[in-house]
Amino acid sequence: MSPRKPKFLVLALLTLAGSPALACDLCAIYTAEFAEGASGAGFYAGASTQYAAFNDVFTDGHRTENAAGQSLDSYFSQVALGYRGGRRWSLQVNLPYIVRDFRRIEGGTIERGSVSGIGDISLLGSYQLAGKNTASGGFSWQVLAGLEFGSGDSDRIAEELDEEHHAGDTALAKHGDEEHTAASAIHGHDLALGNGATDIILGSSLRWHHRRWLGDAWFQHAIRARGDFGYDYANDTHWGISAGRYLHLGHRNSVALLLDISGEHKGEDDLAGSVLDDTASRSVLLGPSLRANLGERTAFELGAAWRSSGGNSGVQMLPDYRLRANLNLRF
Repeated sequence: MSPRKPKFLVLALLTLAGSPALACDLCAIYTAEFAEGASGAGFYAGASTQYAAFNDVFTDGHRTENAAGQSLDSYFSQVALGYRGGRRWSLQVNLPYIVRDFRRIEGGTIERGSVSGIGDISLLGSYQLAGKNTASGGFSWQVLAGLEFGSGDSDRIAEELDEEHHAGDTALAKHGDEEHTAASAIHGHDLALGNGATDIILGSSLRWHHRRWLGDAWFQHAIRARGDFGYDYANDTHWGISAGRYLHLGHRNSVALLLDISGEHKGEDDLAGSVLDDTASRSVLLGPSLRANLGERTAFELGAAWRSSGGNSGVQMLPDYRLRANLNLRF
């Protein structure tokens, strides 16, 4: 490995579908600039997609029977285009697209449906505060800040204005030979593609490698503003830690296997000054990722993660598992 062009691998921050912090689907902004092979000035691009499966219903932090068979399949895809100015700074624009297929309780019956469209576009800047490279290893510490614009469709939030809807929608569901009263776990704030507000994104990442070992740690915090319909999503925080080893390490190509642990947390949303007590959530996910660098201009990542713990307020769905794929190109 050349000391002039060190090979870093870092967890590409999970896909942002450009959405606000949704009660059942939290995602950090994907930053292609942090992928391996991103050193040096010039333009770069990235494409990322993530699938998240929601099949488990939680009530006040405890998993409960999903008698109505409620579910959410969430697909986040994003294209990122940016410019890196040498080793210190970069600017990046993210264009997200969201698809959500759902089965939920609505109006006392089972409703099946799908929403899709452009999410909230974001503009990010990053700066390297410190870094060091040697023939055997190195590290880099970066900070990022940006804005997330309210370009996604927020119409689904209007459901929250119905007091009866927000107080709890239920339906009779049959489980085996018995009938149960099941509560809705998927609401308008979970399905909205945007919130109509401009939010602030802050974050930092630390990555390192030494000989065949490598790892990274990162966090992002979103400061949410009040948007359409007087709805204010709670601030949300994401973090991740990864560690692993190169399976192959050459001058131009490398392949690494890592173990990733990531977490997400958000508080309770606010509707026109009233706190909504079924919108706080937290999850911790654990799983492997495979990352590869092909030459000095192409990198990709495949990863999977399963929920190891979680909690919430009210009745909500938490992610069972997530699958992701990232492709990064430097021009």
